Amino acid sequence: MRATIPVKPALISTPKKIVLWMWKSPVGIYARKILNTFRPTANILRKLQVRQREKDALIWANETHYKTAFYSVIHPEEMILVDYVCSHVQKNASILDICCNQGRFLLELRRRGFSKLYGFDIMDQAIQTLRQSEDYNPDLIHVEHCLAQDYFLDKADNAFDWAITYTATIELIHPEFDIFKALERTVRKGMILVINENGHAYPRFYRLLHRLHGFRIVSTRKEGEITMIHSVKITQN
Repeated sequence: MRATIPVKPALISTPKKIVLWMWKSPVGIYARKILNTFRPTANILRKLQVRQREKDALIWANETHYKTAFYSVIHPEEMILVDYVCSHVQKNASILDICCNQGRFLLELRRRGFSKLYGFDIMDQAIQTLRQSEDYNPDLIHVEHCLAQDYFLDKADNAFDWAITYTATIELIHPEFDIFKALERTVRKGMILVINENGHAYPRFYRLLHRLHGFRIVSTRKEGEITMIHSVKITQN
């Protein structure tokens, strides 16, 4: 009987390591940006993508993978978003926080005098936690528990003056849903987005997407791996 040559564990995992390296390499990120920005398979693979979209959402639907406590306070490095909004947006403007979780940015903006605040998130526990906060006022902060894809369905054109977000939100929304098209329709004045341009599941050419959807970038600010992009609507109604 021939002796069986044992296969080293390292050899078994090598293909996976190669794929992972290519996925995160500059070339891999660039290729993914092309696919996620121009969405060539959005119609051809729609059914498959819907399943992936649902899979993506389920990760955030409850606290099995991510705890709401992590998003309960604004960390010092995150204050850049709040301070910038307060410096560039009028207090009477309506603001949408994309994927707000338990609304730490909405609550802070409320404390600073903003009164037309909106948000949504797929994690039900996060929305419930927000609604139970002592600083929550349903007349000033309007939030919904839903997918991004569903949130925009019943929103009117130019429903919000501004849209904001802090990273690990848009970058995790499957490209099957054209989030920038939805923002183009519903945002009237501009956006202040803090995003990881090369990170998370679905990197895109975010600056190009701003321009393609009618937003002119007026400033960018890079802090480590994240970038804050401030844009204004080219044609405001």
